[in-house]
Amino acid sequence: MGQTAEPEEKKENIEKPDSASIETPEDTAKAETADNKDVGAAAEAEENGTGEAPGEKTSDEEAPDVENPAGKNPDVEDPAEKAPAEESSGGEDEEEDFADEEDEEDEEEAESLRAWLLFLLVSAIIAAVVFGLGFGCTVRKVYVRGNSLYTSEEIAEKVISDDSRLRHNTVFLTALYMTPFAPQIPFEESVRVSPVSYDEIRITVKDMDIGGFIPYTGRNLYFSPDGIIKEITPLVLKNATFVTGISVTEAEKGQKMTADNETGLAMVLDILQTLKKYDLKADCVALTKAGNIVIYFDEIKVQLGKTDFELKLSKISQINPYLEGRSGTIDLTNYTSADENIILK
Repeated sequence: MGQTAEPEEKKENIEKPDSASIETPEDTAKAETADNKDVGAAAEAEENGTGEAPGEKTSDEEAPDVENPAGKNPDVEDPAEKAPAEESSGGEDEEEDFADEEDEEDEEEAESLRAWLLFLLVSAIIAAVVFGLGFGCTVRKVYVRGNSLYTSEEIAEKVISDDSRLRHNTVFLTALYMTPFAPQIPFEESVRVSPVSYDEIRITVKDMDIGGFIPYTGRNLYFSPDGIIKEITPLVLKNATFVTGISVTEAEKGQKMTADNETGLAMVLDILQTLKKYDLKADCVALTKAGNIVIYFDEIKVQLGKTDFELKLSKISQINPYLEGRSGTIDLTNYTSADENIILK
């Protein structure tokens, strides 16, 4: 009986090999095949540039992306993310525009200040010239030229007025008559004042081309030798020729006058132009009812008739120096070039 139990204990003490650690030839072949597949997959992944073997999970699949937790497409911009950037950009533009506006306002203020300073400087210079020279440049002597309608004394009185102290200053008068604000003298086309010295001035005038004047609607109508109306005024010009025997029907300054007797008006204008040609000053030119022309030179009456005005007035111009201070009548109504003597009756 004891011999039979001993062998059983020996059987129990014998270590049994681990079935899991025993590799069979089939298992070895399968392992080699799997390793070969893994190596081939790794090589293929390297060629494709992915760096991952088939069947392996990527890091994106293993753990969620922290920067894109919702799995959004990174190529699509999120409006919510873009809005803050746009708001920030708009704020910077507003700040730049505000700075530009401030710069423009500063430039405008600077220009306005410079303009005021320039104005004040010019005003100060003018005031210094006018008032600084006012006491040492008083007009004491006047020269007048170009005048025929007024005397030199009349021209000087009209330019140098007693209404203002400045109108006695050579500097002020010279500057005044360089502007369009200078007082004009009736029947003068232009008046110019120039300094001769600190207390002397020269007045140069240009007379209007006045041929004569005719009473018209309670005033006097002054016209040129060719019939252009120059002035319509109540003033009386002493040296202008008075015309009678003509009635003006229409009159407008700057226009040619018309009369009820156009033939008589043409004769009068012819006489006035001839008088101007020979530098003769007549006091009056009269058209008689018979259609004859009569001219008055002071106390001398000259009867010209209706024709040959050029011939007759040329003779008067020759004897005019001898008629000064004399009185009488010269009848040239039938005078011709064959006549030699002119008789004063």
